[in-house]
Amino acid sequence: MFGGLAQGAAPALLGAAGVPVPEQVLWRPGTCDAPRNVKRLVAAGPVVAKPAADGSSMSVQRVDSFSQLARVATEVHSGQSELLVKPLLPGREFTVAVVGDQVLPVVEIELATPVFDDTAKYQPGAVGEVCPARISDDLTSRLQNLALRAHKALGFAQ
Repeated sequence: MFGGLAQGAAPALLGAAGVPVPEQVLWRPGTCDAPRNVKRLVAAGPVVAKPAADGSSMSVQRVDSFSQLARVATEVHSGQSELLVKPLLPGREFTVAVVGDQVLPVVEIELATPVFDDTAKYQPGAVGEVCPARISDDLTSRLQNLALRAHKALGFAQ
């Protein structure tokens, strides 16, 4: 996406447009212990954590415990960056591109790894892409509608 807006304002803009977004917490390790809402997310189940300043799938790490979170926080603190923490959402991975106001076919990303990080994204053979995705017409329509809403909410529409 596009830098700070992707990590900060984008979820609010998307939510206001009716696009579902998972809860996320920004935390600057080294300034304080993990905030209560970060601890709550980790306690509720696996999360993904990454430096907020990194690109979309750069440096994404699955975190299953507070000890793992502490390790990731130490790495991030050394770079003086904020840590973005979100729940790990189970399920299939899809992507939908929008060019201008034209919504393209839904693509399913078939992962060979548990997390779609930059290694999986760019390593040959780590993912498969199925286009068009083998999903119902109803799900196709819903995903394309959400993609177009997101595109417009973020100011990309012409």
